[in-house]
Amino acid sequence: LLAGAAGLRLPRAASPSGEAVARGEVVLLREPGRSFPVLPAEPPIAEMLLAPWDAGGGRAGTVWGASHDPACRFDGEDARLLRSLSGFAACAFRATRAEELRDIQRRLADESAQRVAAERELEESHAILQAAMDTETVGLAFYSLDGRILDCNGALQRMTGYSREELRAVRHWADLAAPEFVEITRRALAELRAGGRAAPYMKQLVRRDGSLWWAMVAPTCLPGESDTRKCIAFVPDISESRRAEAALAASEERFQALVKGFGQAVWEADADGAVRTDSPGWRELTGQGAGEQLGLGWLKAVHPDDRHFVLRQWHEALAGGAPLNAEYRVRLANGGWRWTNVRAAPLRNPDGSIGRWIGMNIDVDARRQAEGALRESDG
Repeated sequence: LLAGAAGLRLPRAASPSGEAVARGEVVLLREPGRSFPVLPAEPPIAEMLLAPWDAGGGRAGTVWGASHDPACRFDGEDARLLRSLSGFAACAFRATRAEELRDIQRRLADESAQRVAAERELEESHAILQAAMDTETVGLAFYSLDGRILDCNGALQRMTGYSREELRAVRHWADLAAPEFVEITRRALAELRAGGRAAPYMKQLVRRDGSLWWAMVAPTCLPGESDTRKCIAFVPDISESRRAEAALAASEERFQALVKGFGQAVWEADADGAVRTDSPGWRELTGQGAGEQLGLGWLKAVHPDDRHFVLRQWHEALAGGAPLNAEYRVRLANGGWRWTNVRAAPLRNPDGSIGRWIGMNIDVDARRQAEGALRESDG
């Protein structure tokens, strides 16, 4: 039997198949092992019948019939049957090859679709990158983890006053920072090297003409390997907002100086007139504990004879949205009563509605005492 030879590959020229394919007809061989030593020796083959088959592009193979019994002889009916089987073999081969071809075509189609999708994604990434490079309001810097600037957009060139070539020639990204911000720049690079990203940070940079400007730097690492990775930083100019913050801080300082010079307390209430935030000045003046003045709790520090008057004035101001100007006596933290003048004004939202009230108490006790003494002398 040939069961043990399943999968065996024989050179065509050294096997019986070569002879059958060459003749193009059914071939009968007696004791083929003598002429073709490549055939299995055990058990010996007494007779072999071979029929070639055509795969549509020429003869491609053969169908074998083998007998191990010397008394068994192949006849014409065997040859006809083998010839029919060769036709089935050819059909099976063509079907297999067709399926293989379809598999190849499907794989090629899938690969082509993946390639098209990858190319489209790459084009979209390039478009996004180009749009970022073309932005006029945010600077964009590409640099390596050793601090060398590799490229930048036009916005960063305008912000710094340097050309692209000059920025590429800078030894280290930190060299563009004001001296006091060099270390924070180097720390951000260390964070990028360690974890691939760094928290956004603010720093002052020095322009080519020596002037200073404020930048918010938001850096991150692009994909890559260790120190060969490239970094990208979005760099908006925040100089105007920093100037506004400085102006606001200066204004706040002037206001606080004014309050300390003339006022007793500053407080804040919501649109309905309820105090929602703590006023350290009011607590210092009246001795009320933290939170006691919230809502309408401040009334407890007002002289009992003045409470109805003050509350009526406050409600009228709230109803009309007009500034409040009233005087009443307030209990002092160290005991006794003192006259105070309360001024409050509404802060309005863009739509004109009242968002909150800001108020201040001013000490007028000396004036009220003088007025009282004058009335007594006149009386």
